[in-house]
Amino acid sequence: MPDKDPKNIEKLKEQAEEKHEEVEEWKHETPAEKTKIHEEEEAEKTPDPTPEETK
Repeated sequence: MPDKDPKNIEKLKEQAEEKHEEVEEWKHETPAEKTKIHEEEEAEKTPDPTPEETK
């Protein structure tokens, strides 16, 4: 169950507002823009392998 602490509730509200804003922005983009942005975000999430990991 979520914590009833007012600080946590406020944090959840902020996260929900941010997500809503992202969705609204997403609706106005063309499919090509969506694909490009998605690929860029995935590249940021996935760090490049270090030379040690490629062995």
